Order: sequence, then structure tokens, then C-alpha cells
Amino acid sequence: MKNHPLTPILHDLAEDGIPAEVDYRAAVRARLETSKTHANQGAFSMKTSFTHPRRIAAIAFLAVLLLMAAALVSTPQGQAWAQTVLRFFTRSESNTHLIPTQDPLTLIEVSPAEETPAQAEQLIVTPTPRPEALLPFNDACGSLPYPRCTIEQIGKMVDFPVKGLAAIPEGMELTGASGGTENIIVMYAGSRGALYLAQGPAGSDDPQLFEISSDTLVEAVSIGNLPGEYIQGGWSGLGISEAGLVRWETHEGIQTLRWEQDGMRYTLWFYASKTGDGPLFDKSGLAALASQLTAKPASSGAISQAAYLTIEQAATRSGFAIVEPAWLPAGYLLAGATYAPEWNGVCLYYSYRLEAAAPTLTLFQSNGQLPSVEDIKIKQFYNGQPIDIPVSIAAPEIGGVEPGYALLASNGVNLGAICGGIEMTTNKALLWRFNGMSFVLGAVVDNFNGRGFLSDVEMRRVAESLTGVATLPADALDPERLNSVEVAKSLAGFEVKSPTLMLAGFYFDHGVYYPNDAPPGFWRSGGSEDVYLLYLGSPIGDGSDGRYASIFIAQTFAPGQQTLDELAMGGGYETASVNGQAALHRQDCWEDPVTRTTACYQTLTWFVDDVRYEIDVFLEKALPKDMLIAIAESMK
Repeated sequence: MKNHPLTPILHDLAEDGIPAEVDYRAAVRARLETSKTHANQGAFSMKTSFTHPRRIAAIAFLAVLLLMAAALVSTPQGQAWAQTVLRFFTRSESNTHLIPTQDPLTLIEVSPAEETPAQAEQLIVTPTPRPEALLPFNDACGSLPYPRCTIEQIGKMVDFPVKGLAAIPEGMELTGASGGTENIIVMYAGSRGALYLAQGPAGSDDPQLFEISSDTLVEAVSIGNLPGEYIQGGWSGLGISEAGLVRWETHEGIQTLRWEQDGMRYTLWFYASKTGDGPLFDKSGLAALASQLTAKPASSGAISQAAYLTIEQAATRSGFAIVEPAWLPAGYLLAGATYAPEWNGVCLYYSYRLEAAAPTLTLFQSNGQLPSVEDIKIKQFYNGQPIDIPVSIAAPEIGGVEPGYALLASNGVNLGAICGGIEMTTNKALLWRFNGMSFVLGAVVDNFNGRGFLSDVEMRRVAESLTGVATLPADALDPERLNSVEVAKSLAGFEVKSPTLMLAGFYFDHGVYYPNDAPPGFWRSGGSEDVYLLYLGSPIGDGSDGRYASIFIAQTFAPGQQTLDELAMGGGYETASVNGQAALHRQDCWEDPVTRTTACYQTLTWFVDDVRYEIDVFLEKALPKDMLIAIAESMK
């Protein structure tokens, strides 16, 4: 059947995905006025004189058909039809796909006797080479987790106009911007979640990178008088057993809106936080934000390198001499300082290994009063109600500090409340008074993923390097940073095992021992005897957030602890076997819609008598289950 002359126009309208909210008469008029078709090709020509009554009828017929097309798009059936002609997403042939493979994984034999203190120390002292940055502006503007350039700064680094939100949503603030010459991303964050606004010339953004499943609902959205496309969800494989397999999960916790304007392509993502009152935005809310982009956006404390002060500048503002620790664990570098006028305090920030990562060690000092734990306690809410985050309190001894004038708080604390301005990561704080000065040392607990952390012993060492009164011997055992597997085995009152097979490229980093009277911590609820062994590989992604590929082995002695059947009730597990013992295996993989990076987390759990063994693996792709079981079965 020969195409009707209206077919090219209707086809173009369908490709534009014009939604119901658009003024269709204006859209039709614009389409007709820009038509370049020729009458001799059988298409409709705007240059024809419409003086004949039959031609006038043709115009009326055209208008009716176009209005029918507009009405069709506004119906559910029309929405389904429009999804076959996507502009900003690419539809896959199924609702699952495999995460791209990486270099082949191989197992090699290892011996605990070869894991000497010298090897462990070398891993800490020698900086790991930074992989190629995902963002060309990484060095100048930071990574996506921690962008630090202002919109004005990054606008001078590209050849296209950079836009931002005309008004920042309540409860959010401009975190910063980063990216490259072809595409930049502006980040806004708050307690409810984060907004990412990507922008760049339309030709630099490949829709193939925005692959969705065969049945993902793509909704047509109007951004002013422009067409856009909106989806919910992303690729994740929670509890899927096939290695590297992910499926499309539709949920409002991740929302994506894409559109074009003036030769630029824009993408707006919203990530809901876990502790907020639920998603702050929906389709219409994101469209409203998108329609108000401006070259002169609102700003609220964007982080930039200029936000740091030198120590000399901070001393001038505070009026007292700033002191730096005489001792820090290897790998920490001073990033800069800030001044907190409400405390007349100065905060020094240190980053671990990678300068692009957010500071993980912060030292506050002031000639005023000592902040309390309540002052630095993280404030979180759920459904409008405050969440009481438990904080573990201890009273350590610090050389030169009077008893009762030192306090160690772990979990639920962050120095951002008293330092302000700079994005940081701390969930542990040591507070003390000395020689008329107040000090708060903020650091990270051991997350067993390669990020820099300070043990309780190291917190005391840093503090005593400031007081000048050392009470810890240089060779004092640190149970949170054991430098060999053999030392960990010698401390435990139960049989501790270590693998004799390990992935090539992975090395023993450190071990941890907790007696059964140790207080609850990040990984433990207390009342058990625990030994943890951590093996590290290469940085994940571009290494900008400090995470490394890791294999974490936990061994817990606690008679009457949770059983495999109770664990399986959580869902997502599959049965396995380790040396004839029943085991549970779980694999969770995901793909980040913003960075286009992937990661997989796997766990294998089994019991031998009263000891629970668990191996947790974190890689950029899934480890074949048989290789994970081989590591488990090699443990001796």
C-alpha cells in the first residue's frame, strides 16, 4: 500500500514523542512551516497554493489527522505506541543483560607464612597508582561522588553554555560540578537524596549508553514546549545467581529524565536517599525543574578548591597558632583548612591515598569550649521523625590529658556539623582538652574496602603526637590492624583459618581481632569472638571514592548464633556446599546510571561446629561461584 502524503509528518511527530501537555496546534504549525518535502516525491508541500476547494479540504483533513495523532499520544495506547520510537533511550531485546566482562580471573596459591609485616606495611606506604579517571576534569573538579567546582568555574572549561537549576529545591544544596570537555555533571544533594544534571552537545551523548529493558515504561513528558522522556529504575541483579546477570528493576528511588534544547542534550537523575521520607520528586516535579534551567543558576556553597584555606590563613582568622599532628598513618596528605567562626575553630582535612577522594581524617582545634558528642551527632529523619542513631562511647587514656577529659565516640558522628563547608566522611571522633585548647579528631571506622581508616590505637597515637606525651610503645599490638594472618591466628581462642588459594593480584592488607567482651561495632553486634582478614586488589572504577576490589573473610565464634535457615529467610540466597558443609551464596550486581560503572557484591556463608565463616567479595563484575567456593574450600 502506498504511503499517504501525511505519513512523513505523522512519523516525525511520533519520533518527537510529543506528550499530551504540549500545544499541538503550535507543534503542527511549526512542523508544517519547516517542511522540506517536494511535491514531485509524493509528499506534502507547503509551497503549494491552497486556493482550490479540494486543497482547502485537504488542509482540514490534515488538521483533523494531526489532532487525532495528538490525542492518541495522550492515551495509554498512544503512550505504548510512542515507546517504539524512542529518542533518548535504547531498548534492549530482553529485561536482563550481562555486565561486561573484565580481565580473566585466576587463582594462585598463597601461604600465610609469606604474608610478612613488611608486605603489609608496603601496601600501606606505597600509593596505589590511580587508574585512568572516569572524568577528564577529575583532578581539577573532583569525582562524581565529590565534585567541587562551581558552575561558573566549570563553565570556563568548556565550549558550551553550562546551565543549572533556577531555584534549588528545599532541603538540597549545590554540591559542585565536574565532567569533561564534551559533557559535565552538576550535583545537588540533601537528606532526601541527590540530583545529577548532565549536559553537553547533543552529538556527544550516545543514546546507546542509555539502554533500558524490553518492557521498561518510557513516559512522554513536556519540558516547557519541548518533548522529553522519563523512566524509573535501573539495572540491578539482587540475588540473581547467574554470574554478572542484571535485570531491570522499576522503582521510584531512581528516576531519569532526558531531553534536548538548542542543540544540547540534558539528563536529569534523581536518587532517593535511604533514610528520607520517600522520593522527593516525580515525573512532573523533575519536568518542572528541567523547564527552569538557566545560565545564571542559584548557588548555595558549592565546594571548590578555593574553599580551602592555608594553615597560615586559618591561623590569622582564628588568632591562635595551628598545630599539626607529628604522627599520622602513612598515606595521608593534607588537603587544606577551614575556619568555623561559631566555634572560633580551625579544621584541618587529610585525604588518604587519592587526592580526589573526600577527606577521611579531620582535626578540629579551638581555643574555645570543647564540642559535645551531641554537637557532632548525625541528625537523620524518617517519615518526619528523628532517627536515634546509637553512638558507642569510651573513655580512652591520652598521654598528657587529665582523666575524664577525653572521649571516643564511634558510629553516628561526623565533624561536618562543627567544621562545615567541606564534604567529608567521618563516623568516629576522639574529643579531648589539653593545655587550654579543645581538639576533636574525626576519622573513619574500618569498612574493609580499602578506604583509609584509623583504629582506636591510631587515634590515640595521633592525639599523643599533639600533646607530646607518648604512652603507647612503638611496637604496641594493634588488634584492628594486624599485619599478618599468623598473628590473628595466635590471638583467637578458636581455630582460625586462612585461604591457600587467592585471586591473582590480591594481597593481604590487614587482619582484625575482637574478643567477646569488645563493644559492638560496624560489623559486629557484640558478644562474640571475631577475626577478620582483608585482601585487596585494584581500585574500583577510577578509584576516586577510595574503594578497592576486596575479599573480606569473617570468622565468628558464638555458640547458638544465627543459623543458615534463618539467614535464608532474608531472600535472594541459593544453596551451595563448602567441603561437604551446607552453605548459602548470594550475588548482587548493579549498574550506576550516572557513571555507567558496574559493581558486584557476593557473599558465601557456612558453619563448622560453632564457628560461622563468611567470605564477602566486592568486584567490578561477578566472581564465578565455583571460584569463590574454591577459595572457601582452600581455607586451612
